[in-house]
Amino acid sequence: MEKKELEAQSRSVDAVIQAVARIDAAEFAAYRGGWPGQVGMALVDAVFSIRARYDASVLPRLRTLKEHHPEISDDLQALVDLGADEVRRVMGSTKTARRHKADCARQPPCSLSRRLCVGLTRFVNMKMPRVTHTRVSEASAR
Repeated sequence: MEKKELEAQSRSVDAVIQAVARIDAAEFAAYRGGWPGQVGMALVDAVFSIRARYDASVLPRLRTLKEHHPEISDDLQALVDLGADEVRRVMGSTKTARRHKADCARQPPCSLSRRLCVGLTRFVNMKMPRVTHTRVSEASAR
């Protein structure tokens, strides 16, 4: 990637960070639980939650994934490096739109450059109002 492209990408990440930082904290109050500061876990959660029994199936597997691979919690590149086979082994081989969810979970970060992965990780780890999720049981699980 050329220097100009990297600079433009960096400016874009900074613009998103600044825009999100201006969102009123009250906008985040409608959600519960989630994976604050854990972009990798949030991504896997979002994909594997599609048409799934969350408390019985997804959440226990997410806990196992986090226990066995804590490096993916806040690092999208670590999720890419982990590989779809290992994600599938822990999370199961369920599909959405005829594609394995493990492949779907890795696709967004695989499409990003390493620099953008670092920028997104930095963004997620910013001190911001607690962004939460619609899953009540996760908050008590940690």
